[in-house]
Amino acid sequence: MSYKAVIFDLDGTLINTLEDLTDAMNFALGELGQPMHPVDGCMQMIGNGVSMFAQRALSAENQQLKPELIEILRKRYEKHCFDRTMPYPQIEELLETLKSRGIFLAVCTNKDQGPAEMTVRHFFGEGTFQIIAGADNGVAIKPDPGAALGIVDKLCLKPENCLFVGDSDVDILTAINARIEPVGVSWGFRTVKQLSDAGAKTIIDSPMDLLDLIA
Repeated sequence: MSYKAVIFDLDGTLINTLEDLTDAMNFALGELGQPMHPVDGCMQMIGNGVSMFAQRALSAENQQLKPELIEILRKRYEKHCFDRTMPYPQIEELLETLKSRGIFLAVCTNKDQGPAEMTVRHFFGEGTFQIIAGADNGVAIKPDPGAALGIVDKLCLKPENCLFVGDSDVDILTAINARIEPVGVSWGFRTVKQLSDAGAKTIIDSPMDLLDLIA
């Protein structure tokens, strides 16, 4: 198969945001007098958007605090989202190589649209990705295939001409739902078993391994 585009997840795939997300969540929880979570705990809460992150971080009896928690979290994260966040090793080299081969690049993330755009442009510049599709009001988030299929449509391609690269079961299910070939990555926020159980037949251990899949 000749692939013409690669759609990437963001957090846990292109960049390691775990510590900054954990710090922002624990700050917000502390402001509301709620128990905080270790990094490993937050790692399992991330991936389904900010609303689900907040829901998972709160105990069952304190779910009424979710709107306030999200508001504090967003404000804190906006100011501190680049404190410890970095691209994973070899990611920048991979993106440069793909661009040099004429491959279209896109991001499909459950991160809010504004922070997604800001983060991508901060680390990768203006012209690296043709499309950045983040979570927005009224738009279904992954694993709904709508955002991914919207990217395919805007690039004037077919799903079979694309790869979807991600670190979570949410990403693998998104790709399957959109009839796009999924590629799991072992360096992110989920285990290889979780990726495999979700339906990933291909899991790479290094970003540059992706080049072997592209004719």
